[in-house]
Amino acid sequence: MKEKKEIILKNPLLPKLMEEELPIYLSKIVSEHRIDYEKNFDGQLKKLLQTRPDFKTLNKSDLGLDGEDRYHEPIVEIQNSVIMCSISLQNSIQIKFKNCIILGNLTIGDKTNNLKNVTLDNCIIKGRLNIVRLVETDDLSIISLNASDVNIRLSSILRMGIHSSRIFKFELEENIIQQFMTYDNDFSFVKFVKLKTEKVYFDYNQINYENLGYYTIDDYKRNKKYLKLRDGFNLFLFRDSTNLEQNLDNMSHSYIFDTINFIEKNTTIRDNKDIFNKLKYYKTILANKRKFLKYILRITGALLKPIRILFMAIILYSLFTLIYLLPISHFSINEELVNGLDVMDSLYFSGTTFTTIGYGEIVPVGITKLLSVFEGFLGIIVSSAFLVSLTRKYL
Repeated sequence: MKEKKEIILKNPLLPKLMEEELPIYLSKIVSEHRIDYEKNFDGQLKKLLQTRPDFKTLNKSDLGLDGEDRYHEPIVEIQNSVIMCSISLQNSIQIKFKNCIILGNLTIGDKTNNLKNVTLDNCIIKGRLNIVRLVETDDLSIISLNASDVNIRLSSILRMGIHSSRIFKFELEENIIQQFMTYDNDFSFVKFVKLKTEKVYFDYNQINYENLGYYTIDDYKRNKKYLKLRDGFNLFLFRDSTNLEQNLDNMSHSYIFDTINFIEKNTTIRDNKDIFNKLKYYKTILANKRKFLKYILRITGALLKPIRILFMAIILYSLFTLIYLLPISHFSINEELVNGLDVMDSLYFSGTTFTTIGYGEIVPVGITKLLSVFEGFLGIIVSSAFLVSLTRKYL
């Protein structure tokens, strides 16, 4: 019977006891040596290896991978290593990466239905982390992970925890997770689709809500904003232990609704009125497919942003004030015809007309009557919209 193989890479220069007393944490090393201030990934990696010779580099031959980058041993534990290639784990019982940098993709599956525990602790993944088709895995634990792209899909997981991690694009698709706990993370872009959970702790402050509208599964590769943010994502910047309005017109938004609904249902976001109102505003815009309606909703803040209605009222009031100054506007003051009002009279007449007070000292004549009626009509609409927006925002 073939002996089970376990990869454990530790510093051969240190006694085992000392290693246990003085554990190495990649996040701490990076911070202490200011590696995160380097500008390109290769330079950062080179600096790390020069600073810490106890970190080993591993390639395909060192790991014994086959032609498809697969590693077949049941127990995998890799520590203090820079893995120079992609690696696929499909037949393991237990997987643990600690203080590792993976330059390729890491794919974790469960073809034998025996995978019990997966741990990623203080790791950097430059490629993509794919976790797919896990079958009743007991525990998936992600701690202090920096990654550009994490996709977990079609999996059944009893307990899943993520904390103190920075993930640029984080996707959960069609998973069943009984206990799902995340806190103190930084997710730049998220997508949660058909996610079934029983117990959830999810801090809504982990998500950058301003980025929700800049990314879809179909066209993110063509989105300049998304690509710029992705290229600027610093994989060596560990965590210390949120404009949706643009780019909405020609995108498929079903996943955004799923994500927002998940956040509303499983977090305490309703306690934060400002962020909760932002989500309601985003959903209102996304629900309307017509460009004209989207334009109106943005201008009015979807009746959730009173300041926009107030700003609109000021603009309309000022516009009609200027019109009443022009000679084309005709008025009767004390039975005397006047072509255009002076500044004070114009401000007064526009104000009383917009608020529908109308004392009657100044009477519009000719076409100016229609202008004043139109201003009064707009005043009623804007005033009502302002009251509605106040109610929706604060009640």
